[in-house]
Amino acid sequence: MPKARIFPFLAMKDCGWTALARVQNPDGANITQATVASIACRVTGADGTATHTADLTVSAAVSDALLGNSLNLDARWTEDDIGFNFAWETPAAAFPAAGYYRVEFTFVPTTGEPYKLVYEGAALG
Repeated sequence: MPKARIFPFLAMKDCGWTALARVQNPDGANITQATVASIACRVTGADGTATHTADLTVSAAVSDALLGNSLNLDARWTEDDIGFNFAWETPAAAFPAAGYYRVEFTFVPTTGEPYKLVYEGAALG
């Protein structure tokens, strides 16, 4: 099982922020559209109050942009030469003020238990 890890991020208040990740299931395999039933996003401020929640639809209409069946490399990805399979544009309303935020994605697989992708960081003002 991959180790739990919290990823840092930096955003600007009142601006959107794009989460890019190579997401693997608890067995270490890259997730695909067929292996994920749903994804939920929750953004909270330093006091734990939610500033944004969304249920991300994994459907044919939006899934290629949200969750790829293969790893992608484009100008946005600078982590390595392997690529990402998850991209989500967090809306500007999620960061209404400068300060600390936590962005948490919960992946519900088609089989097995849910797992999370977590970012913690700041919105600068």
